[in-house]
Amino acid sequence: MSCGYRKYHHKKLKSTDNDEQQRSNENSYGKPGSSENYGLQTIKRRYSDSDCCIESENESLNSPEFDEHSSNYLETETEPENGQDEKTKRKKKGRKTLPYSLVHPIFDPYISEVTVTQPVNPKSAIFDQFLDEAIQQRLSEITPEASELENLGHVVNKVTIVLEQLKNKNSIDFCKIEDVTVVGSYRMGTILRGHRIADIVILLRTLPIKSALQTLGHRILDELTKSDHDGKFDPFDLKWRDDMIQLTNTLSDCSVLLRFTSNCDNLEKLLSPSIHISKSKVKRNMQLIKQIRWCEENIKPKQNVIQLIRIMKDIADRFHQQLEIMNRWMITVMSHHCVEKTLDNISLPLSIAFKRFFQLSSSGFFLPYCAGVNDPIDERYPIHGRLPVDKQEYVTLVLQTMFRVLNQPNGINYILHVQPIPDIGSEIEQLFTNGIVL
Repeated sequence: MSCGYRKYHHKKLKSTDNDEQQRSNENSYGKPGSSENYGLQTIKRRYSDSDCCIESENESLNSPEFDEHSSNYLETETEPENGQDEKTKRKKKGRKTLPYSLVHPIFDPYISEVTVTQPVNPKSAIFDQFLDEAIQQRLSEITPEASELENLGHVVNKVTIVLEQLKNKNSIDFCKIEDVTVVGSYRMGTILRGHRIADIVILLRTLPIKSALQTLGHRILDELTKSDHDGKFDPFDLKWRDDMIQLTNTLSDCSVLLRFTSNCDNLEKLLSPSIHISKSKVKRNMQLIKQIRWCEENIKPKQNVIQLIRIMKDIADRFHQQLEIMNRWMITVMSHHCVEKTLDNISLPLSIAFKRFFQLSSSGFFLPYCAGVNDPIDERYPIHGRLPVDKQEYVTLVLQTMFRVLNQPNGINYILHVQPIPDIGSEIEQLFTNGIVL
């Protein structure tokens, strides 16, 4: 009888503890099913290559991917309960993924179905005309000349022919070429004047072993420097630069960068950085192939997009210290969005798309938790999703300052660098020298 009483009493105590714990959870986090459940608990925000989520309940945080000391998290926690260790409390919590698709985008008048009545400004037409003239003037200064493109094209064609020959021969051990793809600004047609470098990605069937790739580079150099039927030859120079091979024609000063990637099946075998090219660089070079395929279909036929990309790349180069975070892929996708993404699917003029780039960026397109523009290569993330949180905020502050300068008298000339700025040039220089001013 006593044993049965003890068993019954034990079950009753256990049930009472569960009820108290449930009531404690309801008092701490709100009623079950309400939106307050996610308002007071631990929220962790991560931007990484493997995931981009809001940390919540349902999974354990004790996974190899979680790093409580990582700078890619924003963390706010409730106070630990009395007598409860903080580490023990974290083990009881989990996470739930909140994708970017659930975050509402910021207001964009060009794609919103809500009509916004704006006051008529007689100076806006004059501003747009002056802006369009300044853009066309700057484009004439940064577009490569025909002779420059011809010299670079000659070098690219010659290197591509040699690579195709080596691909068919398969004569180099441990370095079998599967495909050769021209990528980057030269292929897309957005290269700037004075940038005499083209990029070629070589897809290998084998692992990217550094010693084998150096042998391949010398083999390519031997083929390039062979004399033709007339006894002439092109002098080339070879440099190994950051796991890439740079081949430079010393006469025209045009170069080709050979980047290397491999099949996805081989990525897990890249174990030693001293022997193989790092896994991150191999993945990045594979992304370049996917990006150029998307650009071939969506950007090359659109002349306004090409010109806007060239203008924004020029601005990013001149304000390199402030806009180094905004990479070329962000500029490309954002420019395509500003020109082509409209409610009626009609492309915007170049000057309007240029203003829209700064309007959207200044209003928070690159801020954390903003949906922004989806990456067309990986639609799980926006184009700014893999940047650290502080970098997202910084680039937004820079673009806000530039948009403010753009609306100042003579500010267009300063942003586009089309002529000297006698009126506000020193004032604007002080803005970027002493810090970002809102």
